[in-house]
Amino acid sequence: MISEILKSFLLIFFAEMGDKTQILAMTFATRYKMGNVLIGILLGSMLNHGLAIVFGSYMAQYIPVRSMQIVAGLAFIFFALWSLRYDDDEEDETSKQEYGPIITVALAFFIGELGDKTQLAAVTLSVDAMYPMFILIGTVSGMVVTGLLGIIVGRKIGDKVPELYVKMLSYLVFIVFGSVKLYNSVPKIYLNTVNILVFFGLLLIMSYIISRSLVKHLREGRMTLYGATSKRLYEYYNKMEEQLDIVCLGPEYCHGCSGEKCILGQTKAIVKSGLEEKDFVINDKINMDTVNKNFDREKLVETLLKTLDQLVENPENRNLKKIKYNIETILFTRSYDFENIDQYLSTIKMEQEEIYNIIVRFKNP
Repeated sequence: MISEILKSFLLIFFAEMGDKTQILAMTFATRYKMGNVLIGILLGSMLNHGLAIVFGSYMAQYIPVRSMQIVAGLAFIFFALWSLRYDDDEEDETSKQEYGPIITVALAFFIGELGDKTQLAAVTLSVDAMYPMFILIGTVSGMVVTGLLGIIVGRKIGDKVPELYVKMLSYLVFIVFGSVKLYNSVPKIYLNTVNILVFFGLLLIMSYIISRSLVKHLREGRMTLYGATSKRLYEYYNKMEEQLDIVCLGPEYCHGCSGEKCILGQTKAIVKSGLEEKDFVINDKINMDTVNKNFDREKLVETLLKTLDQLVENPENRNLKKIKYNIETILFTRSYDFENIDQYLSTIKMEQEEIYNIIVRFKNP
């Protein structure tokens, strides 16, 4: 019972490290609360893997156990080779239609994982399982934990994620599980030294051929989709904090820090809430005298442009909207509607010519 949960958890966990689950989780984490993303992963994966396990259990009633175990062993070897692919296909995995955060994420994971190796692995695990329900618990837990790690790792270390090592670890885990299953299920008459050497020889050749593209692209500095998504998320959660620290005049200038009563102090608190995956709650009313401090306008314009770029990708992010509002209040003493960059800059050009000229300098250095 416990062994089935642990085995299925580990297989799914290592299979999805650096793969689609983490990419989707990181992408959704820029738009929704982490809790909503994880609940969505839980529901989508439960439905997806539940169907797979029902199918696998059904097949086990009509196909001899030994035959199914041999197929399962070969499937794990296939999944190992699959792990070595170079994945640069930036297909839009997210749902185009919004049904609320949890349902949107759940639909994306259910559809995105159809026919994927984790669903096939769930089928494989269930064919000889004594307790299919515990296989489901293990596979879904593996998906949720992998998604959580994808979000956390993406924020903390960004493009420093050792993609090749992650993929190699996934490869080795599947090789071990597949080889052990084949060894225990293939008739002993075939388990001689020559056949074993031929099997591993062919496996090494295929592994080398499949992994060449991955190694080549990583040596050239080209990131896989996981690395690129991770880097964007890292920059999203950290650039604003660094920029606002530069803009802040410091307690020496202000003769003491007003904290969240200062408009810039509140903006820094909003960014910190974003890093902690929380919606910022305004507790203190801003002292409007702090709006007129001698902040570096060029740095504020640069910060505003970074915020607008993020709003293009994350238009419903409430923390970003609050950051935009505060920066505009400092620069313009009012806020402007934002539908797209061109519309926004056109309005600024007509009403805030001086600031628009600074923006032009940043856009055309």
